[in-house]
Amino acid sequence: MTTDLLCESVKTLPEVKKNYKIRIETQEVERLLKEGKKRSQIVALLGAQPSAIDYHLKKIHHKANSIKVPEKPKRDYNKLIDWRVYNEGLVKRGEILLDLEVFKDWDEELRRMNEGKVGAPYEYPESFIDFILQIKTEFKIGYRQAEGISRKLAVFVPQIKRAPDYTTIQTRFEKMLIETKVYQTHEESTTVKDSTGIKTSNRGEYKTLKYDGKKKKEYIKLHIEVEIQTGELLGLEVTRSTVVDSAVAEDLTVQSGQSGLVKKSYMDAGYDSKQVYGMHLEKGIEPIIKPSRLGTIENIQKRHDRLKKKKERHRLTRDEEGDLGRCKVLLEYFKNPELWKKETGYGLRWHGEGWFSAFKRILGEEVFSRKYENIVKELKFKGNIMNLFKFVSRGYRKEKAIA
Repeated sequence: MTTDLLCESVKTLPEVKKNYKIRIETQEVERLLKEGKKRSQIVALLGAQPSAIDYHLKKIHHKANSIKVPEKPKRDYNKLIDWRVYNEGLVKRGEILLDLEVFKDWDEELRRMNEGKVGAPYEYPESFIDFILQIKTEFKIGYRQAEGISRKLAVFVPQIKRAPDYTTIQTRFEKMLIETKVYQTHEESTTVKDSTGIKTSNRGEYKTLKYDGKKKKEYIKLHIEVEIQTGELLGLEVTRSTVVDSAVAEDLTVQSGQSGLVKKSYMDAGYDSKQVYGMHLEKGIEPIIKPSRLGTIENIQKRHDRLKKKKERHRLTRDEEGDLGRCKVLLEYFKNPELWKKETGYGLRWHGEGWFSAFKRILGEEVFSRKYENIVKELKFKGNIMNLFKFVSRGYRKEKAIA
């Protein structure tokens, strides 16, 4: 059946008065069209209302002119993942949580920490507090339960003369200086920037849902930059829920730059601004950002040409350079959005979503701290645990599975 025949059938509109059927199937109308029947003949044969036949003709016309997207072949994960290495990596995640090697240098570490210290000396080294906090964070228990674990450890570990109480553990946590620890580095990296909401509390969840459904829940935003090859966290920032993603992009880029050279960074529409483009281009990073506000192609082309002429006279600021780069992306996106996504590899942004999924499944969707400063420390501490887990589990993906 050709499109011309279908259009000709739609144009023919004679009146037919019959006892109309209640239900007509699109397959019946399509079968009659393939036999060469016109609209009036189909109406007469099926005893249907003309408007009903028009409805089915439009469905068939849309189906005939729609672009057929080929189905993606199903992935065979047995060829992409080395399950022996993967399983061993998961086992090692449990081993590092109870790694008693931290007690070997107990006295030496305490000596270094107390050297030149004013006031009461430290009784517990930093590595031991870190050890207790890792267990507390992974198993999502309180400080009092962490004290109970310390008491049992003191029975078997001679270095622990007396178990720390829960206030000591909390106070030491608040005084800790926590920076992002990266275990794997590359000469050139490709990263993904993204953000998600983290709940500050789970209390009163039922009451909030039942009685305060319209009330917006309190949350904070976790901003990350993840390396695609290793899945490790290169940069992390915590902000209030009112802070937009683009305002944190430069801080994340500075942090990720400390772990190696970043060549390309993927971001969603929340980062679409000339400031973000300009900052990345100035640092030699190719920004792959999905446009948020398109405008008209005529206005974008005019702005692009004006900035290009100005660049030839060497008068562009950083923001103008970013605006020029953004205009180029908009013009390419206007032509064919799907082709732009395919050529730029925009789909690789799933690595950021995958990191958040793993983070929330393993370490929870909420924080146990109440003070904002402690919330920031807690999330950085959790980010370091995720990097450690990624490090001990490395190597399970084969080369073809990385892209």
